[in-house]
Amino acid sequence: MDVFAALMSFVSAALVFFLGRERRARTTSDDHLRRVEREVRSQALDAAQDDHKEVVETPDPPPAPPEPEDTQEAEARKRRREIVAATLGAAAAEWKRVVKEPPQGDPDVIDGYIRRTGLGWPQGKTPPKTGPYERNRDFAWCGAFAAHCLAAAGLDATVRKKVMPSTYRIYDYASKNACLVKGEPQSGDIVLVGPKGSKWGAHITLCRSFDPQRRMALTVEGNAKGEGPNGQRYEGVVHGERPLAAADDRTYRVRHIVRLPLGVFSSAEDGVA
Repeated sequence: MDVFAALMSFVSAALVFFLGRERRARTTSDDHLRRVEREVRSQALDAAQDDHKEVVETPDPPPAPPEPEDTQEAEARKRRREIVAATLGAAAAEWKRVVKEPPQGDPDVIDGYIRRTGLGWPQGKTPPKTGPYERNRDFAWCGAFAAHCLAAAGLDATVRKKVMPSTYRIYDYASKNACLVKGEPQSGDIVLVGPKGSKWGAHITLCRSFDPQRRMALTVEGNAKGEGPNGQRYEGVVHGERPLAAADDRTYRVRHIVRLPLGVFSSAEDGVA
């Protein structure tokens, strides 16, 4: 009995020892896990604060202020717009009048382009004849019509009289004064058209606009066959379409584009619209 009691006492003491050791190990492990969790949370908080500091300390730079527009260039563009508006406004007014070649139309209107409001060629002193315009083909007046329209924008009378009568004169003037334009015509440009091989063109038109898809200059022109405001086709002041290029050699296409310099136009202060 004493031996058995002693054995049971030893077993009980051993169990207490091992259970206490396991409890201490578990407690130590739990403490370690809690320390790791605290360190991770602390590092995450520090990282978040650092990110916030970077956003605050490096804001986006303010947008650069727009560069000031050159006053002289702006005035030139404005003046060009005024010239184009006055020129095409005068052309539209004549187109709406339904100006036709005689005998269907009044020849005095066409004579006015030649003698008075356009070229300013007086009767009896200039070719091709001394009298007024009376019959179709008395005079190739396409340049006289363009001169009439450009006069409404203030084109100098000497330029109208000496430059506008023919395609050759316009081409020669534009070549010597650096106003031949490459590429596509713009509204208000003088467009010289003619068949393939015509060096300076054979007909004078004014560009209303340009159709980039069809590569076509939409024109208003005198002394030509085209469309009037009533949708009918006749010969006189009409709307036309002139391609930049054409497969048929005889088709009138754009030969030269002329944009007259601003200096040959009178300003509004001079009393010219």
